[in-house]
Amino acid sequence: VINLRSEIISILDLRDYLGLPISEMDDGTRIMVVNIEKRDLQLVVGLLVDKVEDIIKVDLSDIQVALTTIEKVTAEYIEGEFLSSAIIDVETYYEDRDSEEETLIGIIDVESVLEAEMNSRLVEEKG
Repeated sequence: VINLRSEIISILDLRDYLGLPISEMDDGTRIMVVNIEKRDLQLVVGLLVDKVEDIIKVDLSDIQVALTTIEKVTAEYIEGEFLSSAIIDVETYYEDRDSEEETLIGIIDVESVLEAEMNSRLVEEKG
């Protein structure tokens, strides 16, 4: 947990939720704070991620259904994919910042990842 502006926030390791091997934290490790509302419950949680390369806006019309070729990540947590020329892989990014190479970006359905946490909070509030 962390204390962010006098609010206690649970931190969840996104790798653990996605069934990926846990990695060591380094200078690139970040906590993404997300706010989710479900059935009159507001949940603020921090997601531990390896790094944040960029933040982009994506039109809903540009999101395609997730391919079945995603093997390393639990498919139930993947909402879709987006083909982007704004975000490129790390090696290309540092070699040539003007590259127009496209990269497939997986979109994680955060609500699905956190559904168990949200349901337990709902039970706590009702109890």
